[in-house]
Amino acid sequence: MQEEKDLSTDKSSSQEEVTTLKEQQEETPHNNPVELLEKELASMKDNWMRSVADLENYKRRAQKEREDALKFGATQFAKEIVSVADNMKRALESFPQDLDESLSGLLQGIQMVEQEL
Repeated sequence: MQEEKDLSTDKSSSQEEVTTLKEQQEETPHNNPVELLEKELASMKDNWMRSVADLENYKRRAQKEREDALKFGATQFAKEIVSVADNMKRALESFPQDLDESLSGLLQGIQMVEQEL
């Protein structure tokens, strides 16, 4: 019997504590659940909008980098080809006029490559 009284006393005191906590939360404007949820919603919305803006900036930056790579990649390739063509022309100019038969095939090959460039 005594144990039952102790348990009922414990239950009633814990219920009083819960009731007191709820009353304190309702009285304190800082702990208003609606206000807390509204603040949390505003924070999440702000984070979401920043994430969307970051994604859009990333897409824009990636597109610009692709365009630059195409534009400047072709420019670099063209510079390299011009350099090769100039070297082929110099090689042809360096051959002597009186060329023996063993080197005439090499001269013809270099001429063909230069014409392709």
